[in-house]
Order: sequence, then C-alpha cells, then structure tokens
Amino acid sequence: MAIAFIAIIVLISPPGWTVKSIEVDSDFAAIPLSGGGGYDWVDGIVGGRYIYHFAEQWRLLTRGAVGFGGSNFTWQALVIVDFQPWRHVSTFSSYLGMGLDYATGSGLEQFRYDVTMPGPIVGLNFN
Repeated sequence: MAIAFIAIIVLISPPGWTVKSIEVDSDFAAIPLSGGGGYDWVDGIVGGRYIYHFAEQWRLLTRGAVGFGGSNFTWQALVIVDFQPWRHVSTFSSYLGMGLDYATGSGLEQFRYDVTMPGPIVGLNFN
C-alpha cells in the first residue's frame, strides 16, 4: 500500500495580514482516489512582542499572534533566549508553536487542514 501526501505551504506576512497558499498532491494506491490542488487565503492577524534584558549580554524575547479571516483560526507563539557575547554576533535557543485551522468545501469535496506545529529552534545571528 503506497501512501503519498505532499503539502507545500507558503506564508507571506505583510504587517497585519498573512497570506497562505497550500499545494496538495496525493496518491492512495489502495483506494481509487487521486487528487490534488491548491488553496489560497488571507488572514488578518494581530500580535505583540516583549523584550526583557535580564543581564548585560542576555535577553528574553516573546512574540505571539492570532488571526482569522480565510481560515477558521491561526496562531503562533515564540519564546527566545538570546546571548550576545560580541557586538555583532549572538546565539539563541527558542521554542516556536504554530497552529492553523482551515477548511473549505463539504462532503467528498471537503479539504481540511487543521495542524499544530511545535518545536525547538537554535541558531547563530550575525548583525
């Protein structure tokens, strides 16, 4: 039984809006169903951020946003601990959570994309 599912998500975020596009391709060999297509929508978003310098070279950054419009609901939350040992270089550890609930159509023609995507991020910044 071969199952293939590919979803390509493109997020474009001008201030106050997020544009989402999903391309889906599926092939289920055991079930006579093959399909795919693209879905595009725009969500209005509102959010905020807070930066706290708790030591000379350390800072805590938080950011969150929620939105809706084309989707039923979308959200994201980010927490970053940043250490800057040199003027133009810093390293960080963070945790990001994103969620999206989108549905269109009904019955056999319904497409539903309801996901939560959490995970850690580590990196090095060069300013």
